[in-house]
Amino acid sequence: LHFIKDDIERAARELKINKPRFRPRCPWTKGSMERSFGFQNTGLVHMLPGSTMSNAVERKDYDDDALDGSRLKRSDFEALLDIFICHVANAGLSKGLGVIRGVGDVPLRVWNEKAARHPSGPLPPPDLFVALCGEWEMRTIQNNGITWDYIVYECPELIRLITHPEHRNAREGGKGTLYRVCRDPNDLGRLYVENPYEPGRPVIVVPATRAHARYADGLHRYVHRVVVEKARERVSEELDFDTLMRVRD
Repeated sequence: LHFIKDDIERAARELKINKPRFRPRCPWTKGSMERSFGFQNTGLVHMLPGSTMSNAVERKDYDDDALDGSRLKRSDFEALLDIFICHVANAGLSKGLGVIRGVGDVPLRVWNEKAARHPSGPLPPPDLFVALCGEWEMRTIQNNGITWDYIVYECPELIRLITHPEHRNAREGGKGTLYRVCRDPNDLGRLYVENPYEPGRPVIVVPATRAHARYADGLHRYVHRVVVEKARERVSEELDFDTLMRVRD
C-alpha cells in the first residue's frame, strides 16, 4: 500500500515519472513483472537451502528440518541476486524479446541498443532525492531554528522563510506556519526543508547547530533512538543534550 500513498505520487510528479495503477488481483495485466519474479524464484531463490517455496500446495510437503541447514546472510543473498540478474537473467536468451516472439534475444543487448538511441537526462540532485524519499514531518521554525528529536538545526537560509510575508508566527496569535521537513534516517546531521514560497519549491539543506553537529553527523536514527531511551533511564527530569552526549559516549 505504500506505493499508492501521496508520498509516491508527489515524488513521481517531481521526478517526471509516469506511475500507472493496475487493478488488484489481475496479474495478467503485468505479465513481464510477474515473469521476472517467477524466473528469480525458479532460477535462484527456491534452489537455496531453507526456501519455503511460493506455492501453498508445495509448502505442505516442505520439510521443516531443511531450515536447520539454511545459513545464509543477507549480504550473501544480495551478492547472489546481483550475479543472477547481471550474468544469468540479463545475459541469457529471452524468448519474449526480439522481432519475432519465440525466437528471442538477449536483454542486455536489447537494452544497450535502445539506450544508445534514447539518452537519459541527468540524475536528480541528492538533496532532492532525500527530500522526496526520506522521513518527513510538518514542523514549525522557531527563533533558534528547527528542533527534531532533541537535535537543533539552523542556517541563515531559514531567515528567508520566517521573514516572508506569508509566514505566521505562533506568538502573534493562532498557529505557526508548518513546513515540510525531511531527514535521512542514515544521517541525522542535516535536515531538508522545502521552501513553499518559491517556484518549484526548492530544498534548503539545514545542518545541525555547531553544538549538536559532533553528535548528529553520521548518526543513524536507530542509534539516536537507543541513546534517548538509555538517557531517559538515567534522568527523571527533562532530557538535555549533555546527557545524550554522555550516554552515546
